[in-house]
Amino acid sequence: MHPRHRIAFCITELDRGGAEGALTRLVTGLDRSFWEPRVICLGPEGHFTSVLLEAGIPVVTLGGRGPMSLPRVWYRLVREFRAFRPAIVQSFLFHANVLGTLAAARAGVPARLTGHRVSDRRSRWFGRVERWVDRWVTRRICVSQGVADYLHREFGFDPARTDVIPNTISPSDWQVPAADLTQFGFGLNHTVLLTVGRLDRQKGTDILVNTASLLRSTHPDLRWLVVGPGDPVPWRNLAARNGVAELIHFAGPRDDVAALMNAAQALVLASRWEGMPNVVLEAMAAGCPVISTKVEGVVELIEPNRNGWVVAPENPAALASAVIGCLANPETARRYAAESQTIVSEKFTHERSLAKYDALYRQLLSSR
Repeated sequence: MHPRHRIAFCITELDRGGAEGALTRLVTGLDRSFWEPRVICLGPEGHFTSVLLEAGIPVVTLGGRGPMSLPRVWYRLVREFRAFRPAIVQSFLFHANVLGTLAAARAGVPARLTGHRVSDRRSRWFGRVERWVDRWVTRRICVSQGVADYLHREFGFDPARTDVIPNTISPSDWQVPAADLTQFGFGLNHTVLLTVGRLDRQKGTDILVNTASLLRSTHPDLRWLVVGPGDPVPWRNLAARNGVAELIHFAGPRDDVAALMNAAQALVLASRWEGMPNVVLEAMAAGCPVISTKVEGVVELIEPNRNGWVVAPENPAALASAVIGCLANPETARRYAAESQTIVSEKFTHERSLAKYDALYRQLLSSR
C-alpha cells in the first residue's frame, strides 16, 4: 500500500458557524485511503471538535485567547507542522490564514492555501495584513467569484492564484415538514417573512426594520420572523421608533431553521455585504422563495426573473417593492422556488465541492 498524503487544516475556532461546518464536511469527506488529515484549531475546543474526533480525525486545539496569546499560538503551530510534516496546509478564516501561512512557511510546508468567505467592508486592515502575507501563499480559495473579485479589486491579489469553490448544501436536509408559526404569536391570517442571520449592521437588520415600516400600512397582515444570534434590544428599540415593534419577532438562534423556511412565505436577506450566504442556499433547498440584496455570492445563486428577487443594498424601498412583487404573484414565487431547488441539486452539493478541493490538492501534490 502507498503511504497516505498528509494534509493539515488550520482554523481560528471550531464553534458553530459556516466556515467551521464547511471545514468539517470537507475533512470528513476526504478519501482517507489517499489523504491523512489533521485539524489544528487556534482557539479552544468547540462544537465541531467532537464531530471531527468521532469521525476519526485528529484535532489539536491550541487554546488561543486574544492578541496576547498570538506569539504562543504561532510557536506551537510551527511545532505542530514540523512534527506532522504535511504536504499541504489549508487554512480557514483571517487569523488562521495569517498565522497558519506564516507558521507553515517557517516549518517548510510546500503548499499553503488560504480560505476566504466574506468581503468584509468593516475590517479593511484584515485585507492589508493578508496582502502582506500573500508572498507566502500558494493559492487562495474563495467561496464566490464576488469575493475573489473584491480581493483582487481592493487588495490586488493575483487572480491567477485564486480559485473559486462555492459553499454547498445537502438538499435533503432542508426538505422537512413546516413549523407551526403560531408558536411565535402569529395568527393563521398573517403572512410571515423570515430572516436568518446575526443581528448586525452587515446583515442589514436596520434596513429590514425600515422595510417593515414602509409596508405597515399597505400590508397590515404582514409579520417578520428574525432568527439569529445577537442582542435584540437595540433592534427592538429601532422597531418601536418606527412603529413596527408588534410586527417583528426576534426569535434568537434556532435549531429548526429548515422547518421555519418551509413555513414562511419567503426568505428576506437585507445584507450590505456577504461572501456566499449559506442562508440563501438553505432557503433554495427548502423551496422557500428568496428576496435578497445584490451582494457577493447572491448574484451567483439568484437570477432575477428566474428563481428570485434581487435588489440594490441599502435600499429599503427597493426591498419593499420586491416583497410586494413576491406576495402579489404566488404562482411566480412557487415557480422560482422549484427552480432554486433544481439549481441547488445540480450545482451546489457537498459532493461537487469535495471533488473540486480534492482535485486542487492532488494538482498541488503532482506539481511539487
